Amino acid sequence: MALLMLKNNPVKAKMVENATDYKYSSAMCHAGLVNNSLVTDYDIGVLPSEYQDYLKSMVGVQHDKTLKINTHKGLPCGNEGFIRKLSDKVGRDLSFKKRGET
Repeated sequence: MALLMLKNNPVKAKMVENATDYKYSSAMCHAGLVNNSLVTDYDIGVLPSEYQDYLKSMVGVQHDKTLKINTHKGLPCGNEGFIRKLSDKVGRDLSFKKRGET
C-alpha cells in the first residue's frame, strides 16, 4: 500500500494528472506502457492493464490516514488477512485498536 501511495504523490501535489504521467516514476513500467530493465516487477495482484485504475483508486484520505496512524503506532498496514497472518507469525496482535479497546 505504501509504495502505491508513494507513486500517487505527484498526483496529490498536482504535478501530473495521472501517476503514469510522472516521468521519474516506475508507474508507467508497471502499467505496461514502457519497458525499463532497471525497474523490478512486483506482484500486487493487479494486471498491468488494470494498474492505472488501481493507482487512481488509491488516491484518498483514508489510505493516507491509515498509513500515518499505523506507522506512528508501529503497526503494519494491509488487509485483515495480511495483518492476521503477520500477527500469527510474531505471536502478538498487530491490528489497530481504538483507545480503550483490548
